[in-house]
Amino acid sequence: MKKVIIKIKGTQGIDGENQVIELDTVGTMRKQDNTFVLSYKEGEMLGEKSVTTKLFVTDNNTAVMERSGDLRSRLVIEKGKRNNCCYASPYGNLMIGIFGEYIENTLSDNGGSLKMGYSIDSDLVPISKNKVEITVREVSK
Repeated sequence: MKKVIIKIKGTQGIDGENQVIELDTVGTMRKQDNTFVLSYKEGEMLGEKSVTTKLFVTDNNTAVMERSGDLRSRLVIEKGKRNNCCYASPYGNLMIGIFGEYIENTLSDNGGSLKMGYSIDSDLVPISKNKVEITVREVSK
């Protein structure tokens, strides 16, 4: 497991307007079989006390984002597929659809990047279009 700097830029489009969120944080990266696992804390950014995010990236087709703590979710993003996912919050659970538009993965043992595009719907009614750009680099020794 390596200590890494993770830079995240997320863009969410809703009703023709885009909201951009950027986060630079220290986290960890490890390789488990053919899967890269990134882990970081993001609770303060979301106004929650404690949220840990883990991102599992297996190839250029699949990424799974799991949140645990005050917010819980497991989003499966697969290129060209729609997955039903549960998003839990302090206000209740919501079933949402995630359609993976693209995944570009250049992660390696030394860092790299991940770019994803996906749309979110509820009962097939569009909620948002999302883009996430993540860059990872090792913490200098």
